[in-house]
Amino acid sequence: MAKSSHSSNDRKYFYLIGIFLSIAIALLLATPSTMERANNGSLDNKKTRICVLTEPNPITYTSGLSLRIRMLLKHFAENYNNSYELEMITADAVNAEPPKSCFGYIPIHYTLSFRFPLYRLVSLSCDLTLKVLRVLFPFPRRERFDLMHVSSPGMLVHSSILASRLYQIPLLMSYHTHMPVYVRSYIPYPLNKLMEIFVWKYIKLTHSFADLTLVTSPQMAEEFAQHGIPRTIVWQKGVDTTKFHPDHQDADMRLRMSGGNSEDLLLVYIGRLGKEKRLKDLRGILEKMNSDGISTRLCIAGHGPAEDELQAYFQGTRTTFLGVLHGLELVQAFASGDIFVMPSDSETLGFVVLESMASGVPVVAARAGGPIDLIDHGRTGYLASTGDTENFVEAIRLLRDDTELHHRISLECRKEAELWSWEASMEQIRQKAYPQAIRNYSQRWSFRIFKGKKVN
Repeated sequence: MAKSSHSSNDRKYFYLIGIFLSIAIALLLATPSTMERANNGSLDNKKTRICVLTEPNPITYTSGLSLRIRMLLKHFAENYNNSYELEMITADAVNAEPPKSCFGYIPIHYTLSFRFPLYRLVSLSCDLTLKVLRVLFPFPRRERFDLMHVSSPGMLVHSSILASRLYQIPLLMSYHTHMPVYVRSYIPYPLNKLMEIFVWKYIKLTHSFADLTLVTSPQMAEEFAQHGIPRTIVWQKGVDTTKFHPDHQDADMRLRMSGGNSEDLLLVYIGRLGKEKRLKDLRGILEKMNSDGISTRLCIAGHGPAEDELQAYFQGTRTTFLGVLHGLELVQAFASGDIFVMPSDSETLGFVVLESMASGVPVVAARAGGPIDLIDHGRTGYLASTGDTENFVEAIRLLRDDTELHHRISLECRKEAELWSWEASMEQIRQKAYPQAIRNYSQRWSFRIFKGKKVN
């Protein structure tokens, strides 16, 4: 037994020595090839190698972040597989046998990961086995990666920063989940105020290592600028206007959503069920509508850590919980309500708002975050003050009482959604964001390590 333990310890030492030797060799083998291409601001001289790092697994998990990353991978796979070589590093502690590749040719590498205690469907990784460094290691016979794209916030950000510095690879970060709002929602006062300051300092520190940061709305870009976070641009919004369409309106789905009362006014929320979404605000709106003599129903679809608490909170009200919907049922649910209500002030973009608009269903949303950029107040929907029941009810009553207004806004929000295709959103990344990150990288490294002369 002692001999076996001794051998195990020896293996650990050899493993650690191997890691440090790998890093040392990588530094010795580092070449200025990426710098050469960065000087030209071009990614077209050869097959471009991009590593996408994100958590949780965007192929098996559903969220606004995973949807955007999934559409990015899909776009490159379907249009540029001859000129771009993509690989993905992610975390998946939920699925027993997660996929080894996606969209035909993009390999997926998995890090040692764990389930987030507060939300067991989310996998995170501290990258204890240094998977990121091993995948990105520039072997002598292997082309180095031209760019790293990591989603933020997340724990893989730290490994990405290390790899970027060690291997001289330009680093782009895309920011999707607004941490300060989660701190305000989940941490009690006054500790949340202190934590919010700390979180902003953390965001500023980590994103200072990025050659470019993508955010999902102009409002988020403004917040980043106010906190002194440089090199930030907005990632154009996108929606699948073929999948989400008014033609998917379905009488049977509406009957199910309204609890068998399809003639009543039907308010809808579809999305993640979390405390930060302020979904409890919907009860006051629902009760106010009914007390004013307007027979109103509420349908909530989705899942999340607050699901059980919300079901208990809405017990005894005219509310139907449908759980998680997929495929045809999901698009039917989006198209079969009367008004989509979004009380959340934590949306960095608000994909479900855009999907509802594409489905021809007017939205009444909190005047905060991403929805401000999505909704033209009075033309494509309505914005209401966060947490103001009367303000929400006023907008809902306008749409309910004026059939012509409801119809006009339904047409306008559909028309607005048609302007924002996924193809245009992803082409912005390929044509603008990725080359800009490369150029910023060349400016960050204002000298050539091997040639010892200035970069113009």
